[in-house]
Amino acid sequence: MRTTWLALILFLALLVVLGSTTPARTQEVDKDRIDRAVNYAVAFLKRNQAGPGFWVHNGGGPEDEYNIGATALVGLALLESDVPRDDRALAGAANLVRGALPRLTLTYTVSLAILFLDRYRGGKDPELVRRLALRLAAAQNQADGGWGYNVPMLSPQAEANWMANLKRLKNAKNIQGNGQQLAPGTNSDNSNTQFAVLALWVARVHDIPVDYCLLLAEWHFRTTQHSNGGWNYGLNLGGPAGDPPTPSMTCSGLLGLAIAYGTKREQAASLRAGGDKLEGGAAKPMPLPRFDIDSDQAVQRAKAFLAGSLRKQRTEIPHFLYFLWSLERVSVTYRWKDYDGIDWYAYGSNILLNDQQR
Repeated sequence: MRTTWLALILFLALLVVLGSTTPARTQEVDKDRIDRAVNYAVAFLKRNQAGPGFWVHNGGGPEDEYNIGATALVGLALLESDVPRDDRALAGAANLVRGALPRLTLTYTVSLAILFLDRYRGGKDPELVRRLALRLAAAQNQADGGWGYNVPMLSPQAEANWMANLKRLKNAKNIQGNGQQLAPGTNSDNSNTQFAVLALWVARVHDIPVDYCLLLAEWHFRTTQHSNGGWNYGLNLGGPAGDPPTPSMTCSGLLGLAIAYGTKREQAASLRAGGDKLEGGAAKPMPLPRFDIDSDQAVQRAKAFLAGSLRKQRTEIPHFLYFLWSLERVSVTYRWKDYDGIDWYAYGSNILLNDQQR
């Protein structure tokens, strides 16, 4: 992921998100100070628009796709802080992102566009989300189950073909990659994969049958986890690459596993609703299988890896702000209050509060 200005946007987005996240605390956190910090962050974002509802990532104008992604990320942060949807900055961001959709070709940007527009419009943009989600599905690497940087354009016929293919694969079993060796430089990475999986999970509510994609991503994460419980950024087909595991990419793996669990529960609930047939044709409800994600050994190892990471100096953690953003997503998803006694919310919020510039 490109850094510099995007790192600052992640900082502010995370600060706003932490301010709107209110889990039960195991340590004291200065809520009033957090509220003030969120207000400062929102004011900063509004002051630093490059135009109405437009934020710059690293130079360039509204035609730069990275700026579209940054704008969508800021829009999400403002929505998390309860900025009204008719706010000029938010409305401008939504118009900019919507207008750019036909030319978006990056996984980060397409994923953030789905997340932002679905949240901004309250699920009232199903056609836009559907088309973007089909492009993300087409971008998934069938060899290793992850995503790289690029997303293809699809013709109307190709969209129809992908929709039919996803419906056919919706209840496929024993999903795994096809094992084909990829050309150099085309392998997936766990950062792009995290964003794609989050976006496709959101797209499901619009009747996009992405179960196959999400379960193939689960296979991707289960086959690339390191023995110490972590995940790294890049991959080699059939196992982890040489770069060491990092906390932020370990959060990516945990999110992928959690979303796969959610997908399987929904599949089981759907089968249960159909049920077996009793005499006379009445439906016999099927028991819903028990899915205990916290007992999953891959999850336990990853959580232990993160607990060890939280005991390190922040300078030892690559892409620290990205890690905090990912840690918040994981902790809320799993409903974890702490990591081996370390309160993640107090840890992250205190660092952000002390780092914030006035």
